[in-house]
Amino acid sequence: MRSHIHSERGIALILVIFMIALASALIVALTDSTYVAMRLNSAAERRVSSEYLLKSAVNLSRVLIKIDKTDFDNPAEDIWMQFIEGAEVPGAFLGISEQNVRIQLQITSESGKIPLRQLVNATGTQANDQYRDLFRRLFKVLGFDLDEREVDQTALFAGKHFKSDELVANLIDYMDSNTESYSAPGFAQGVEGDLPTTSPFRNEHIDSVSSELGSIPGFTPARVQRILPFVTTTSSKININAAPKEVLMAISDDITDQVAQAIIDYRNPASGGPFVPATWIQELQRITQSNDPNITSLTNIKSSYYEVIAKVDYGTSYFMARSVLRSLGAGRLPELRGIELF
Repeated sequence: MRSHIHSERGIALILVIFMIALASALIVALTDSTYVAMRLNSAAERRVSSEYLLKSAVNLSRVLIKIDKTDFDNPAEDIWMQFIEGAEVPGAFLGISEQNVRIQLQITSESGKIPLRQLVNATGTQANDQYRDLFRRLFKVLGFDLDEREVDQTALFAGKHFKSDELVANLIDYMDSNTESYSAPGFAQGVEGDLPTTSPFRNEHIDSVSSELGSIPGFTPARVQRILPFVTTTSSKININAAPKEVLMAISDDITDQVAQAIIDYRNPASGGPFVPATWIQELQRITQSNDPNITSLTNIKSSYYEVIAKVDYGTSYFMARSVLRSLGAGRLPELRGIELF
């Protein structure tokens, strides 16, 4: 009898312990789900808030470019140029007072890059020899003739190392309107004629450098990353007041590393620069000591397109936006050419 009573008490104790454990588990689960829900709500609020702030920062950059007072890039007077290296924007400018939110803005000239779409004419029927040679020089400056480990990764020409002029020929093939291999005296031949009938070539101008270049034979991921800072799908001429050294050296064989650095040094207001409308051609010819017509025919001194990068940093997470703006002239808000949020 006693053993039966002890057995019942034991079962009752186990049931009590089980109920306590179950209740504890439910409380923990409820607490966890509440915490997760709070985190999700907080994250959703931040996403919405960050989108507002990012778009506000992009619009601020439009205002800064609108009040540009000169017809050339002038770091002494153009307020937007204070954001070339990136700078923090006071929250009050965008109507926020939260202390733990940082907003950063970077505005750079897209016009200081090489306009990729100029490589073939508007109809895609003919390559532009000036830009063909310019891109060959750029690829040489970037070391593509010597990076022998960078072999084709498109599976179309597996293991082949494409040199600078071959890369340019392939690029022309991708953008020109015909389906034949590019061919010109004294220049490498393209590969389009050797491709299968299901060719990946668009035979149209490139719209996105980052997403399209990698599909062209020879343009490995490492090479694409090297190219990105120096080419653009906007603009039509190269702004020498904004171009980096690699771009300057691509303009002409006469612009060596030393000459390119002299151009960059001259742009500094402390050295007499930047280049201004009345004298820029004479000053450029003086610095380069060259009569190469490319040096003036492919260049100008004013930005017409700008890349804007905005960042909202909450400390534990951040959100970014990228946009391209096109200037419509002094006193007018630049045109917004799309915005990417990520």
